[in-house]
Amino acid sequence: MIWPCPYNTFTSEEWKQIIDSNPFKITKPVLSPSLTSSLLEATNLHALGFESNFQADDTELSKVATRVFNNMYVDSSKTLLILQE
Repeated sequence: MIWPCPYNTFTSEEWKQIIDSNPFKITKPVLSPSLTSSLLEATNLHALGFESNFQADDTELSKVATRVFNNMYVDSSKTLLILQE
């Protein structure tokens, strides 16, 4: 959260109370720790310009994340090659 609070209508304590009472507040991580760390590692490698073929565990969400990340990596590499020409 950004401090000081950008909305001066509420004090910091009131804002915390509002957030804590949110019925849509996420109570458990959406992504597993292994998927999160794999995405972080692959993203860092890609940002540094290294080959980064993302691989995660065998869950359905990991398979989708792998397909999406690797497709984005291939697409961005093609775009970079086009821009360099």
